[in-house]
Order: sequence, then structure tokens, then C-alpha cells
Amino acid sequence: IVPTKKTERILKSYGVTTQMRIIPTGIDFSPFRKEGYTPEEIQNLKSVFHIPENAPVLLFIGRLAKEKSIDVILYAMQILVKKMPEAILFIVGDGPSRLELAELTTKLGIQDNVIFAGLQPWDTIGKFYQVGDVFVNASVSETQGLTFAEAMAASLPVVAKNDESIAGLIRDGYNGKFFETPEELASILHDMLYNKDYLAYLGANAVQSVSYLSSEIF
Repeated sequence: IVPTKKTERILKSYGVTTQMRIIPTGIDFSPFRKEGYTPEEIQNLKSVFHIPENAPVLLFIGRLAKEKSIDVILYAMQILVKKMPEAILFIVGDGPSRLELAELTTKLGIQDNVIFAGLQPWDTIGKFYQVGDVFVNASVSETQGLTFAEAMAASLPVVAKNDESIAGLIRDGYNGKFFETPEELASILHDMLYNKDYLAYLGANAVQSVSYLSSEIF
């Protein structure tokens, strides 16, 4: 059993000839639903990390490692803040690249717009998704992309690099957007964050799009 077509292809490239079935891993979405949290809870969490109440927030949750290509997001952020200086990139997680990414943030002059939250307990991670307006990820190393699905369950549109691991999950212009370059990413985020109606449309579609990945269906 493999979770995605990408994993099937990788295993076949290794020489595995056993019959395979694609069955995505089921996810318990209950901790990620927006209705599970009060506005006061979310505002309190923002206060802890000094995120202004009305600041547009780009969210990344995951391991801080080279294969996640978080540097691509930082380069896009440098472009974005020139037009949207109030924007915040909220990075939740830890890993071997944290120091390098923090240094790049300073080098790019966006240290006031990037917040590193560090590793957070799993039983509270659902609340962190509620802080974001858009979930952003530049990785093409995923096998199923569980954080993409978790974000969508939290009513967040996803902006990502097109990759086989999320084929069929993200539909460009319906529940998220695909990008290729930092410049394109910055442009997409700018347009999305300034159009609240479009943001809400994408978020509502995102929730519906991940129902087939629920643990109940699995």
C-alpha cells in the first residue's frame, strides 16, 4: 500500500515489482477545524508570538530542513514586504536549517516580518493553523503532503510548488495556487491577501476538497 502515485513511482524506480495499491493515509481532521477554536484563543496565541491582530499571516508548518526549500519562501517574502510591509511569515517547526534560515532572514532584511515559533507540541498544533491566512510551502520532497491537507482542513488555501505528491489535492484557482519562482509566489500572495473574498472562496473550497482524506473514509 502506498499513499500517492509519486510513492508508487519511486518504489518502482527502486526495482520493487510487487503489486501496489494507492490508498492515502487517513487523517483525523478534528484538531484542525476552525470551529473548534474561539477568536479569543487565536488572538491569545497571536499575542504570545507578537503577531499584530490584523496582520496578514503566511503560515509554514513543518521540519526546517534543506529539502523543504523554505529559503524560496524567504526570498518571496523579501519581495512581498515591499508592497505589503505589514505581512508576517509565521514558521512553526524546528530542524537542522533553523540557524541558516534565521541568518538568511537577517541578510534579506525581513527579520521584523518573519517569526520562528520553534517546535510545538502536537496536541496544540491545530490551533497554530488558525493563525494563518494562507499556508505556503515550496517543498517538492513530500510523499503525501499531510501538512497541506491539515491546512486545508483548517480552511486555509494552499500556495505550493506543483508536485506529484499533491496531484489532485490542490486545484489551481479553486482551493489554492501553484507557483514556480519566488517572484511568482510573492505576486500570488499579494493578490490573494488583498482580496479577502477570493481568500474566503479558496478556504471554503479547501475544506471540502480534503474530505476524502478523513480517517473515517480511510
